[in-house]
Amino acid sequence: MRFERGVALVQVLIISLILTTLAVFVSQTVSQQVKIGEKVKKAFELQLKLERGEARLLQKLLSNQFVRQPNSLDAFVKNWNFHGEPFNVGSDVTYEIQDLSSLISLNKLYVPTARQVLRELNVGEQHLNTFVSSVIDWVDKDNNAQTNGAEYTFYKTQGRNGPRNGYLQSFDEITFIQGAEHLSLNSLEKYFSIELTAGFNPLNAPDIVLSAFVNNESVAKQLIELREEGKLNRYQFYLLTGRDDDEFLTFSPGRKLRIKISVTNKEQMISKQFIASFTPRNYRQPVTITSVKWN
Repeated sequence: MRFERGVALVQVLIISLILTTLAVFVSQTVSQQVKIGEKVKKAFELQLKLERGEARLLQKLLSNQFVRQPNSLDAFVKNWNFHGEPFNVGSDVTYEIQDLSSLISLNKLYVPTARQVLRELNVGEQHLNTFVSSVIDWVDKDNNAQTNGAEYTFYKTQGRNGPRNGYLQSFDEITFIQGAEHLSLNSLEKYFSIELTAGFNPLNAPDIVLSAFVNNESVAKQLIELREEGKLNRYQFYLLTGRDDDEFLTFSPGRKLRIKISVTNKEQMISKQFIASFTPRNYRQPVTITSVKWN
């Protein structure tokens, strides 16, 4: 009898231990699920905040000229810039806007500036010569290789497809070009584009591109300072550089912008990047958004 009671007691203790362990497990699981639910909620709130910020920015871009006006009463027009420098408009939403006509087009390559920018990105002379020449060969319609370049015969011997003999169709296509393996695609995308633009607008060029184009460190510094003060215009650019409109230069913002919007809280950050093409007079489709990337 005592033995049976002892066995029953042990069984009760084992069952109690199992139930206690199960209760702890359930409690921990519920706690984790609550935390996950809170993170999902905060992420959703961040996304809503980003989308509201995007809608406000697009509305301002459709309603105003693509220039900064430091004395404007509109917070966006007063604070924005079109050379890719981050800015805020009284909130935790950060914007970056880059005029694509102010980047170096790989489809219409301006070689001196491209070479200098690649040097600033610490690309070796041999590698940058190979890449620049190979880009020209990739885009042009003939089969005559540039010095250090690559045409059909080279790619065939390597078992690779190329060249296109036409304009680059996507930024990822750059990875197929000889010499691209020595470059950072992220760095290239910051200063180069594949967009076909009417010309090169130095007023909105990133600092590195502007400095490389001017090829005078002192003058470039003055131009950048004027731009930070919202005073850089075509006339000031001409006074400092002696360069005015020609077949290559334009001093009007392009209608294609690369836009990045970021929102953060204490735990999370989400960002959205896209290319927006503006045609304000087209009431059916005043803006077209392509190349969307999240985080």
